Amino acid sequence: MKDQKKSNFKNNYLLSIGEILSRIPMIFTIGYLAKSVGPEAFGAWSLVLVLQTLLTALGGAGLGTALMRYGPNASKDVAYQYIILSIKKSAVFLAVLSVFVYVFNNNIGTLLNIKGEYQWLLMVSCVMTMGSILDSHLDKYFKARILINKQITYLFIRTFAEVIAVISVFYFMSFSHVSNAIFSYILIVVSIKLIIYPWLILEKKLIKRDKVELKNKDTFLNFSYLLVPSILLAWIIIQTDRIILGWMLSPVELGVYAFSATLASYIVFISYSIMPLFQSLSALYYDKGEFQRLRNLYEIWQYLYISAATILMIILVFLSKEILSLTAGEEYSKLPHILLWLSAGVAVDQLFGQYQLIFNLAEKPKLSTLVNSIKLLSLVGLMPFFVYLYGINGAVLGLMVSVIIVNIVRYKIAIKLIDIRITFFVKMYLTLSIVSIILFSYMHHLNFMLKSSLIIISILSFVIYFIAGQKKLSERNYF
Repeated sequence: MKDQKKSNFKNNYLLSIGEILSRIPMIFTIGYLAKSVGPEAFGAWSLVLVLQTLLTALGGAGLGTALMRYGPNASKDVAYQYIILSIKKSAVFLAVLSVFVYVFNNNIGTLLNIKGEYQWLLMVSCVMTMGSILDSHLDKYFKARILINKQITYLFIRTFAEVIAVISVFYFMSFSHVSNAIFSYILIVVSIKLIIYPWLILEKKLIKRDKVELKNKDTFLNFSYLLVPSILLAWIIIQTDRIILGWMLSPVELGVYAFSATLASYIVFISYSIMPLFQSLSALYYDKGEFQRLRNLYEIWQYLYISAATILMIILVFLSKEILSLTAGEEYSKLPHILLWLSAGVAVDQLFGQYQLIFNLAEKPKLSTLVNSIKLLSLVGLMPFFVYLYGINGAVLGLMVSVIIVNIVRYKIAIKLIDIRITFFVKMYLTLSIVSIILFSYMHHLNFMLKSSLIIISILSFVIYFIAGQKKLSERNYF
């Protein structure tokens, strides 16, 4: 048991380092891209990404989640057939979807309120989707099978592709129109992935093995397809703000908001980085009936996540304007509070979002659909109302209220399936974090030196508290 715990800790540590190191450059590449194309073009591109993320959701068809659910406990042969099956199915789905986009290109562009000069990028989004679906499948497969070396290699290839594409296109090349530059950027990224990824997936020793048994195959596919309604709702939820703002705000305002939302979305990767094998271990413990280990796993994840998210939020309280200016330029730094509150919303949603994993563990994907339906209804009802009253600030207010409502509902449903309540220890830590962030928010007017000093002091304080708490939690069998 001690050897297994040590191995799991080492694997999580290595993947955490890989996730962090591979994500950091991408923050600056997206900032450099936004700065190069300008707010108006970036706003148009963000609307194109509305379609791209829909294509990724439909083309992926829940297969990535199924890989994470069934991959950890499958035999090596069966798990390998799962990833091959997933790629083949997604390729067929994407081909059909691409034809649809080609036929209705103008209608989709009009619906999303994309200017005519950018509408042809809708077809480019189909190319981008190929790379995104492969990213999702590989990420889930390597984590499910705990293939550490391959996962780390994949992470750095993905980052390498982004960095090379951005530097090549926006630093060395010139184009008659910014949309041509965006197309070239996507083409380079996807080409690098299509050339290198097969070398990570294909295993000669397993290529000639028997295919997945029909029963296993049907279970795998049925589970993934039942997730599609929930995935579609999640897509609508993610894009709702941009669709609404695309009609209610100017292109420049939309571009500024879209970039802040993009930066805020990187908080999602904190949950991946602090414990990359969380979902894999959860599936293992659940299938083995080791529910106490599952509870302990949730507690240590929540503790680690709150620590990391709090430090990041304190930094944003003091330096959100500087971060926006540094990454994308002065044009994007006029509304720093938008970045701060969007980040807060994402942070809260991620903390309680892990309870949705319980629906997958219990093989009840319809509950995911129910929760996402509630979130969508609250978002669609609240955001236009608040945007009408308060403009761009109303979008943030509507988002925050919706996040609070849906996460209360999600938590209540999840703990009825598996009794994994937030412990008193974690509640106290969360309260301390929220109070600290609120107190610091009243000091944002301080000069840069004082801000920096307070950031350092707060980080050191949380590190000390974190070490003390980790020692307490390490006594438990959480791995």
